[in-house]
Amino acid sequence: MFAIYLSLILCSSFVKGEELDEFAKLQNAVLILQHRVTTTEGQLERTQTKLTQAEVKRVQSDMKLTQAERQLAQLQTKLTAWPSGNYCILSNYGYCPTGFRKSSGYMKAVSLYDATSTFIRQSFGDTKIQCHGPCGRTKPWIAELYISTCCK
Repeated sequence: MFAIYLSLILCSSFVKGEELDEFAKLQNAVLILQHRVTTTEGQLERTQTKLTQAEVKRVQSDMKLTQAERQLAQLQTKLTAWPSGNYCILSNYGYCPTGFRKSSGYMKAVSLYDATSTFIRQSFGDTKIQCHGPCGRTKPWIAELYISTCCK
């Protein structure tokens, strides 16, 4: 930029009168344009820096999201995985989780103290207890117990 300014000054020493005014105007326009170019270059550099920072933040956000998704998948696996060992759980309307097999049994003619709802509740999934015969009409009160499980 200095070299252009110096050449404009040297050229102006050879110009006379009205031409000098015109030359000064052109010289001033060149300086203004050079300043605008320098300013625009600075703005471009700051914009590129901001864009690079935004790209870095986006990549960091993507990495955090990937890590969060991985942790979620691990938690979901833990939540859906049954503990190891041999045990049974009550089945729920014919459904047994993967890795379990359905098993059921019953006891009939269970003697009860009373046949009210305090002593007999209806069902828990596939497992139920009910009156054997007419419920609560005559003593002795007798119940039936049906148990349905899922075992592994």
